Amino acid sequence: MAVTGQPTLMAQVGPQPQPDPWTIQGPAVYYAHAMVIGNPTGGPKGDGTLNAVAFYVNGNLYDPNVFAPLAGATMTGPLILHADPAAPLEASTKQYVDNHIAAIPPSLVTSDTPPSSPYPGQLWWASTAGQLFIWYSDPTSSQWVVCNNALNSISLDMGIY
Repeated sequence: MAVTGQPTLMAQVGPQPQPDPWTIQGPAVYYAHAMVIGNPTGGPKGDGTLNAVAFYVNGNLYDPNVFAPLAGATMTGPLILHADPAAPLEASTKQYVDNHIAAIPPSLVTSDTPPSSPYPGQLWWASTAGQLFIWYSDPTSSQWVVCNNALNSISLDMGIY
């Protein structure tokens, strides 16, 4: 015998439906939770898992082999940076480092005459005098100061032993 009329309301048993975590805004699709992309064998499965044959990001086929993880990657090709670093922890190119190292004045100059633009702590070996000097700066003055004045006070005992 067939029953007609209003359906009987029954309490739902088991998992209840959840709000949809997917949002569509224009051509973009957003997901509200963490997502695993690919075929997570043994990894987390369930809400947010996409097991897809092909996945496109901004119209380009996503290849997980061309992206390095945030930790533990080994690069086998060149890393090309678009510009010199602008902030303290940005990466720098070899050319940038080479240019800045070349600009560092030498810490020791060997010459008959002192360096024309010394900096505090710079050493100068006066080759004609056989004397080592350091450029010393204090709040009131800057000058070359002798480092090894021992040559004037050495006495050698040339006796036979």
